[in-house]
Amino acid sequence: MKIAYFSFDVHIPAKHAGFVHISELINALRKRGYEVILYSLPRIPELLNPFRWNSSYNNLPIKYVRFTLSFKPYTFLLWWLNMISYIKTLNSLRKEKPDLIYERFRAPNPFSRILAKSLKIPRIVEVNTLFIEEKKCSKTYRKLLELDRINQFKSASAIITPTLTLKEALKKVTRTHTPIYVVPNGVNTKKFKPGINTYGLRTKLGISPQDIVVVYTGSFKRWYGVHQILEFAKALKGVKFLLVGKGKLFNKINKLKSDNIILTGAKEPDKLPKYLEISDIAIAPYDITGYECITKFGFRGGLKVYEYMSAGRPIVAYGYEEIRKVVRDAGLLAPPNNLHQFIENIRTLVNNKDLREKLGEKGRKIAEQEYSWDTRAQETVKIFQTCFKPK
Repeated sequence: MKIAYFSFDVHIPAKHAGFVHISELINALRKRGYEVILYSLPRIPELLNPFRWNSSYNNLPIKYVRFTLSFKPYTFLLWWLNMISYIKTLNSLRKEKPDLIYERFRAPNPFSRILAKSLKIPRIVEVNTLFIEEKKCSKTYRKLLELDRINQFKSASAIITPTLTLKEALKKVTRTHTPIYVVPNGVNTKKFKPGINTYGLRTKLGISPQDIVVVYTGSFKRWYGVHQILEFAKALKGVKFLLVGKGKLFNKINKLKSDNIILTGAKEPDKLPKYLEISDIAIAPYDITGYECITKFGFRGGLKVYEYMSAGRPIVAYGYEEIRKVVRDAGLLAPPNNLHQFIENIRTLVNNKDLREKLGEKGRKIAEQEYSWDTRAQETVKIFQTCFKPK
């Protein structure tokens, strides 16, 4: 089977979780014998090169697109990019003859459904966020986005989401009759594993052999709870906090950080396992306070806890339902918004090496048995098969 993978709003390569999800799922599908062609955005300077429409990444063929996925007035000045991208993508699809389109959801995006209809092939939409409900925009703009989403979902053969919480939320806001399947996030268990060589990374970062290191990886956005680490570090002055990532709150945290906080900035996905290896405890302090959409529909989870578990690191997190389903008994979970208990859970692990090792081993075992991208690809393939009518 040949698959056209549409990811019209993600630059390839990138340093965020979305890129990890895309690349790992595609690699797992290819290992299972599926031919995949990625249609995605180029990075700068290729983005500005109107003559560059083909590339590759890790032997994966990439067809560049430059769709302007927005209803904002300025994008109408770039309509010609949409026309060129559409014609080039349609010609490529006619040449490649894929059996199925697998699309990473973005609104607005009328192009995918039109292309699928032109080629008369099934189209699956992967939805990782409610997107519209989480955006602050005018009523008119929101109505246009909602109409586009309804049209996208109606024309899809199936919808895939990573959590049951998101599935139920989508059913409430869209009232779609298109079948929705849950395929959770995964992890590369061969890349994220205990015992990898870190080549003196602790020394380079000024971390002594005696230091206990608590690691956070991911975006510096408020709902990820990274701002709470300032409080963790003040309460646990003898512990080093290693923060790997970047985002809106990076400069604020850099300005207010105490001496026991180490900021590395964003790192390539392939380098993350080394930072987990030099750490003793991993944290996921998601904070949905003030996020009306997430409070209303439920916390939908994230990718980092899978990587923590696969790396064999004990986890401290807040006990949202989707986190409990993933972590199980491989970490210590505090009640949501209970900052004091979160700190005490870190302290417990800091003072108990045996417990750290026990929880880390449990997490690694679960990840190997259930959370690999190969397992996720197998689940996804079953959904592919439902989209083809018997001849």
